[in-house]
Amino acid sequence: IRRISMARNFDQKKKLQLTIDALCKLDTMENLVDGFIKYKAIFSTFTQNKNDCHIFLGVVEEFVCRRNPDAFLGKVYKILECLYDSDIVEDEYMLEWAALETDKALIVDQEEAVNIREKAAPFIKWLKENQDDDDDTDDDDEEEEES
Repeated sequence: IRRISMARNFDQKKKLQLTIDALCKLDTMENLVDGFIKYKAIFSTFTQNKNDCHIFLGVVEEFVCRRNPDAFLGKVYKILECLYDSDIVEDEYMLEWAALETDKALIVDQEEAVNIREKAAPFIKWLKENQDDDDDTDDDDEEEEES
């Protein structure tokens, strides 16, 4: 993939699309998630900074909404959970993606962005609560150290 992308001067989005196509089976949710887990070291190279994470999540949106929506859209939370649990995408970047105005989605149209965020809402809610709990724990730890 690296050689092809260099020869053809592919951008980050195109490289990621090719990588997902090459490494993940897109027929079922389980196969997609298994591909992300199996090749997490490779996928992590696509999420090294905020901009790359936004592109990564935009491409995931595209695959969910356009490649196999019947299999993926209703269970998008499983994909996000996998990306989070596998340390492919950090929670802060997922929360930024979820908060992004739907008309500013990178790849999908506004209707698709609304649909995917609605389906992702329970996981995003859990992620926010988990992050808030972590922030509270960090604050408690700092207070104990100051005492």
